[in-house]
Amino acid sequence: MDQQGTQQVSISGLDDKRQITLLLSVTKAGTLLPPQLIYAGKTNRCLPKGVNFPESWDITYTESHWSNEETMIQYANNVIIPYIEDIRESLPLTRGNQSAITIFDVFLDHLKKHDIIPLFVPAACTDKLQSLDLSVNDSTKKNSRHTFTTGTHLRYPDH
Repeated sequence: MDQQGTQQVSISGLDDKRQITLLLSVTKAGTLLPPQLIYAGKTNRCLPKGVNFPESWDITYTESHWSNEETMIQYANNVIIPYIEDIRESLPLTRGNQSAITIFDVFLDHLKKHDIIPLFVPAACTDKLQSLDLSVNDSTKKNSRHTFTTGTHLRYPDH
C-alpha cells in the first residue's frame, strides 16, 4: 500500500508466510467496497505489526483464517450496512427508506434487520452469480501469490 500515483511501491512481508483470506465486495454500479482481511489466530496478536491498513478496511482473524458467519456479520456491520445507510441518506426523503439487495453465498438473517434483502447463491452457482468471482478474485489471488513469492507483479495483456 502506498499513496496513489507513487511510481514505486516497496513490498513488505515477503518473508511472512501466513495465509489470509481476502474478502472483496463490489456494488452493481462498480464501486469496490473496503475489503476484509482475515488472518489465522486466536487473538488480535496474530495481526501484522506496523502495518497501517486504511481505516475503512475490516481486519480480523479466525483460527483457520477462513470466513465464517461471525466474520460475515462483522463485515456487514463494518462495511456493507454503513455503505447502504450512506447511500440511503443521500437519496431524496421519499426514497431513503428503500430496501437494498445483496448477493451472498451464505445466508445472513442479520441483514434483514437493516432492510437489506440477501439473495442466496445456491451451491455450485458461485461462478455464474458472483461477479467478483468471474472477474477479479482469480486474477487478484494469482497476482498476490506471485507478488509475495517473487517480489514482482504479473503482467496482464490489455483487453
